[in-house]
Formats: sequence, C-alpha cells, structure tokens
Amino acid sequence: MSLLGKKIDSPTVVSFLEKFPHYEITADDETLYLSHADLENPVSIDQIVALTLRSAAEIAAKYAEVDKVKDCVITVPVF
Repeated sequence: MSLLGKKIDSPTVVSFLEKFPHYEITADDETLYLSHADLENPVSIDQIVALTLRSAAEIAAKYAEVDKVKDCVITVPVF
C-alpha cells in the first residue's frame, strides 16, 4: 500500500525494489504497475489495494456473521 500514489522515481518505490528485486515496476502517466514472473499481466497498485480491501471486507463479514459489510472505518497508524 505504500506504493499507492507514488511516482516511479519515488524513494519509496526505489526502496521497494531493493527489498523485492524479483518484482518489476513500470508506470504510465499516473499509475504504477507491478510485474512478476508468476503473473501473466502487470497489475496496477490500485488493483492490489482494491483486492486487499475486498478480502478484508470478506473476512470482516465472516467474523461479524453477516452476508456483506456495507460500511466500515479504516484506521491508519501515524508514523
């Protein structure tokens, strides 16, 4: 999630690539795309965040024993 909204030359992106050299990051005008040998096509960072949030909603629904989570509050710690 730390890559969301970053530019390709951002220190955060550079740090990510140093930690995970098996990934490749490309960019168009506004979006970063993550590539890996196991992926058929590059995936945008936005798509990864959306999949993560969808998974979190499914886990919350199971925990709350409801069909679907409609509203939620996501907290982000301050660093």
